[in-house]
Amino acid sequence: LKIGILGQGYVGSAIKIGLEKHYKDINTFDKYSKSKSTVSNLEELTKSSEIIFVCLPTPMKENGEC
Repeated sequence: LKIGILGQGYVGSAIKIGLEKHYKDINTFDKYSKSKSTVSNLEELTKSSEIIFVCLPTPMKENGEC
């Protein structure tokens, strides 16, 4: 299974660590952290993955709700 992870923040990084125990073919892309990305762009991630985890920030309201 070829896995892609979009976003390498807190959630994306944790998912990657967990999946690496069982899968070897994992690609990542984070447009804000190129050093954590294993592919150079989103198109490359989609072409090299059978499943993609989308781990993006959720904007919060002033009261902390999402």
